[in-house]
Order: sequence, then structure tokens, then C-alpha cells
Amino acid sequence: MSEQKILIVDDEEDIQIIVGTRLEIEGFSTVQAKNLKEAWDVFEIHKATLSGILMDGNLNSKYTIELVQEIRKMGFQNPIIAFSGNEGTQLKLMAAGCSHRIDGKGGDGDFVEKVKQYINF
Repeated sequence: MSEQKILIVDDEEDIQIIVGTRLEIEGFSTVQAKNLKEAWDVFEIHKATLSGILMDGNLNSKYTIELVQEIRKMGFQNPIIAFSGNEGTQLKLMAAGCSHRIDGKGGDGDFVEKVKQYINF
């Protein structure tokens, strides 16, 4: 099985650690970004090897939507998963190009299972 690498985009370091650790325990590799500029830079470096992106819906929503749209314009076809407790934000991100959504910030017991399903792990 090839390595499944996930880009985690979240401005909260504790969330990055919790989500990253849970995914790594399940066999994923992770790279992380704390803001949208960093997310673009990390995406540019790793785009050829990314299996998916977890996008915090609570970052500046206008620019998050633009980032998702730009990533899709670059031809990235793998899942981009919106994760947020705000359903309205999730729906906006879905309209912008996110393929899936997950409620909350990883506290959901099914979080890892959902990511595995969406990434086809």
C-alpha cells in the first residue's frame, strides 16, 4: 500500500496535533499549515503526493473558499474535506470545491473512519 499523505490546514496548533496524531496512528502521513498562505505553500510542495486535504472551515472563509477554488483549478482531484462545526461554512466550502465535510474538529469518534472512507484508505 502506498503512503497516504494528508495536508491538515488549521490555525489552532492543538487541533493540528490532535488530528495529525490520530491520523498518523491509523497509518496516514501528515503535513500541516496554520494559515492560508502556508497552506498554499505546503500544497505547492506536496501536491503530487497528497491523498487529500483537511480544510478548517473557520479560517477567513472568503479566502478559504478562494484557496479551495485555486487548488481545484490546479487540477487537484483528490478529496478536500471541510471540517467545521458551522454547517453554513461547510456548505460554502462544498460549493467551492470541497468533496466532503466532517462536523467539528476531530472530537467526533467517527472522524478517522470518515477520513479513511473519503480518502479510500
